[in-house]
Amino acid sequence: MCSAYKKITGRGKAGAFSSKVNLCTEHLKASEHLQIDLLAVDIGNSRIHSGLFRQGKLVSSWYHNLSQATESIKQAMTVADKHLIVLSSVVPSVDNLFREQCKCAVQDLLEINPDSQHLIKEAYPAIGTDRLANISAAWKLWGGALPVAVVDLGTATTLTAVTANGRFAGGFISLGLSGTISGIIQQAAQLPKVDLANLPTELPGLAFNTSPSITSGAILSQLGGIESWIKQAKKELGKSLIIVATGGWSEPIAKLTDIFDHVDPDLTLKGIYFIAAEALLKHPF
Repeated sequence: MCSAYKKITGRGKAGAFSSKVNLCTEHLKASEHLQIDLLAVDIGNSRIHSGLFRQGKLVSSWYHNLSQATESIKQAMTVADKHLIVLSSVVPSVDNLFREQCKCAVQDLLEINPDSQHLIKEAYPAIGTDRLANISAAWKLWGGALPVAVVDLGTATTLTAVTANGRFAGGFISLGLSGTISGIIQQAAQLPKVDLANLPTELPGLAFNTSPSITSGAILSQLGGIESWIKQAKKELGKSLIIVATGGWSEPIAKLTDIFDHVDPDLTLKGIYFIAAEALLKHPF
């Protein structure tokens, strides 16, 4: 086993389709942080999302399916070019692959966890690092004066909130859109497969065939649940709560509703950057 490996740890307390879309990297207020070069990697349950930061700005991002983990790691090693790789993951088996490759390549690696971040206060130890990155970015970009909640529409649908002063404020978790549809099809023998490649661009109404009935039902179920979550969150945190959407389904779902103030599919990557920059300010290497 190669041993030349540097793992960095920290200690701390625990625009395109509508005017709402905000993908602008100038919102990454690099003046408040080290303006560093790094590769952010978000390993989710369905895919691996990677983003290259140069001098604090996100210059490119790309995806691999989770089944393409080996290809994703190879590309990460090439693109990082000895710059820091920062990893957020909810899939331990893929973490191990990244660690081993970083050891062999003498590659600096920072793994995000509640103890290695200094932005969000009172986050519970087992919180998913993707949720932690989401609220870190949302708080830095839109919070400070107002509380913020992030709705992440991926394999799971989650809402995670943070107060104006950066304290974790709770959240919700449920099955995501694709899992909802897959689940009902697996449980009912006569239901047909549903193609999710082309979701409706307008809010669906009553359907007159089985496949669109499943799709419309799942979409409206997601939206109804999210609206209920937001109503409850605003009841607890105030009506001024800012709502940000991210995740693989965020753009198509956002076309069907006006409940989101901002939509940013790269939010998790930006949060990974913010956490890493803050950690390196506290513990430079």
